[in-house]
Amino acid sequence: MAYSVQHVQTILGSFFFHLAVFKWFAAPVLRRLWPVFAALPADKQVSSQNYVMSLIHGAVVGGLSWYAFLFSYVPQDKLLYDSPNVRHGACIVMGHAAADLLLIAWYFSLRSREMVVHHVCALWVTYCGSVDPAAAYYGNLSLMTELSSPFLNLRHILHNMGQKTSLLYKVNGVALLVVFFLCRILTIPLWFSLRKHLGTDELYEVGIGLQTIASCSATSQTSAAQPHSNTTHHDNVQHILTILGSFFFHLAVFKWFAAPVLRRLWPVIR
Repeated sequence: MAYSVQHVQTILGSFFFHLAVFKWFAAPVLRRLWPVFAALPADKQVSSQNYVMSLIHGAVVGGLSWYAFLFSYVPQDKLLYDSPNVRHGACIVMGHAAADLLLIAWYFSLRSREMVVHHVCALWVTYCGSVDPAAAYYGNLSLMTELSSPFLNLRHILHNMGQKTSLLYKVNGVALLVVFFLCRILTIPLWFSLRKHLGTDELYEVGIGLQTIASCSATSQTSAAQPHSNTTHHDNVQHILTILGSFFFHLAVFKWFAAPVLRRLWPVIR
């Protein structure tokens, strides 16, 4: 299944909406809330505007995905299922990632190798999850983690505005801890049900992109599924691509992701 006109409109609408937020909405709001914004260096103004854009994106995508999880039918036991909420949520993420990549290319202060890798991976994953009506439940679990992003971005904004000692900064820190635990930790056991799909005929119908995602997501789990019967040359090629994708993904984590994260969490690591 390919994109419909509505999906393309969602991607383009998200792309231009987030650029508009960055260009025309963020700065006036920040100046109105914190007049010190006008006196900040240009790089901090740009980063603060970018945080506002990401805050709104996280609120929209996180809210939509939790609505789909709580109030709409997204079956856990079906890999092939078309959920409009999930597919449009993935399209919104694609638009935001593309817009942020454009801003990263345009503004030197936003350039980060780690964010480029993150957004490129986000584009690939959300494309795989939105172009076909497959793995809606697990795609939605990924989108649900975005609900903690608004609190993280507000933390960065308050830091730039010199509000680290304010009550809002402290309350937001507590809210970030609670929502992060709810969205990113408590939902981990929900991924364990993915094991029953590995090696099944249904997994071979969802496409190579989602097969790679599913395989990487469950590498630490012991799957009880039986080997796939009637293996073809096409299936073998998909297995090889999955192995190569996992190989280069883990090398990228080691080379470009691990050290910056460790330095951010523990500055003693140089």
